[in-house]
Amino acid sequence: MKRRTIDKQKNYMVIINTWLFASGAVLVFYNWYVGFAQKQDDALSTFAQLTLNDSLLLSTVAIMIGGLFYSIVILRPDYAKRQREKELLELTIEATHHDDYTDTITGRYNSLFFQKTLSSYLTEFNLASQKMGLFFIEITGQDEIPNDILKEIGDTLVTTARDYDIVARIDVKRFAVITPYIKTEDIHLIAKRFRLKLSEAENIPDSYEFVIGTASNKANHQTAEAIQDAASKNVTLGKRLAVEK
Repeated sequence: MKRRTIDKQKNYMVIINTWLFASGAVLVFYNWYVGFAQKQDDALSTFAQLTLNDSLLLSTVAIMIGGLFYSIVILRPDYAKRQREKELLELTIEATHHDDYTDTITGRYNSLFFQKTLSSYLTEFNLASQKMGLFFIEITGQDEIPNDILKEIGDTLVTTARDYDIVARIDVKRFAVITPYIKTEDIHLIAKRFRLKLSEAENIPDSYEFVIGTASNKANHQTAEAIQDAASKNVTLGKRLAVEK
């Protein structure tokens, strides 16, 4: 509650700051224009005959315009970014107390939470021109998978992922991992690490195989549907290559 109040105060401060700088700049410039510049016929002579008072007024206008620029270009986007970060945090906290967001078998996030989080992350990272990755891990070679194996797979993915990555079970045989702040060139290395940790897990039999499809929010994958389609296509490609081997 306290943080929400602080966020509202910051928003009011940004709005007030913007209006003050804008109003001040207009009034000071108008005062200078009416009091001095309007009396001059030649624009060059106007600036040549500036008094100390005129220079101070113009300097004040420049400072206010700079403050206005700072408020609009820096403060407001920063506030908007913090608002989105807060929404993501609230969504994550809500998920820990919300059965509808939890997969009952693995105890990990489910498809509903995954879809909400993916959309929120894409909005945030696309606006900030930051990269994020998506991994689809599909279990192959098995018709039925016991619950304890599914739980072990989910646990292995969580221990392999970073603290702020999102691990979810989104289908019967498919898990997903959202990895914020990732370099595009590191995606394949991370996929290899997931595959290695799954193959080394003591409680996952060697008969279980995994195909990992990856994608990132590059130019043509900036919507939830597009980035998921790209990851799914890579899963299909991985299955095809596995069969050909």
